[in-house]
Amino acid sequence: MIACILSSLLEITPTAVGIETKRETEIEERIRTKQSGRYEVLTHLPTTADSLDTMFAYAKAIGVIRTAYIHKDIINGAATNALAFGGQFGFETAQYEGFSTRVLAYTSQNLNSGYYTGIENGDFFGIDKEGFTYIAEANLAYANRLLQIVAGRGRVETPFADSDDNRMAPNSFEGAWSNINMSESLSFQALYFSRWAGA
Repeated sequence: MIACILSSLLEITPTAVGIETKRETEIEERIRTKQSGRYEVLTHLPTTADSLDTMFAYAKAIGVIRTAYIHKDIINGAATNALAFGGQFGFETAQYEGFSTRVLAYTSQNLNSGYYTGIENGDFFGIDKEGFTYIAEANLAYANRLLQIVAGRGRVETPFADSDDNRMAPNSFEGAWSNINMSESLSFQALYFSRWAGA
């Protein structure tokens, strides 16, 4: 009985090895076929491009959806509230020769503002308490190991100016800013802003 079982195992094992070898060969053939046919499966878009065409072809879409509700108990003797829906939508290209561009629109729309008391709260909206949409980020950037420069509209984070991102639209600034990396522990920044926006 033992001899029969061992014999059976010895007969099955080479077959199993043969099947696995065949599978590996088929997989290798498929890989070679895809390579020779120039098929390529990308799980992540490249961050650098070798031409202007691929710079935009490798652009990544950016989307942030937000909704917020605010209620203040007493403002000038009355409660106010607001419900807003919006977010940030745009794209950022891959880098080509160190250059890239980024464009984002920010939006905040008034949904049934003041439905409870009839008194609108304008914290999420424009001066007229209506919704808004505007191009908050539109810039051209250059970066290498030593130097980074951005010109146009964008977000910055410094002790003196930052995005203050705590409501519907973070602060963005118009101007130019740069960063120079002198070493791993020392860098210099220069910034110039002419306008800012946020809500």
